[in-house]
Amino acid sequence: MDSISRIRQASLIFNAIDVAAERAATCRERFRSCVASWRAYDSRFANCPIIAAKAVEKRIKTIALIMSTRET
Repeated sequence: MDSISRIRQASLIFNAIDVAAERAATCRERFRSCVASWRAYDSRFANCPIIAAKAVEKRIKTIALIMSTRET
């Protein structure tokens, strides 16, 4: 893999991480808002950071798979 391909791959990975981080932040805000508004626990948002982390992991694996198939 040449350096341009590595840079592109790194860029894709960092973009995926940025998107997931934004989603996690949005989810945390929703969770805080829900708790503040209703003074109750809303299970819809309980696993949000975990879901976001899994989404990042899945996206990185997908990008790695795409990049590895392009090399061959």
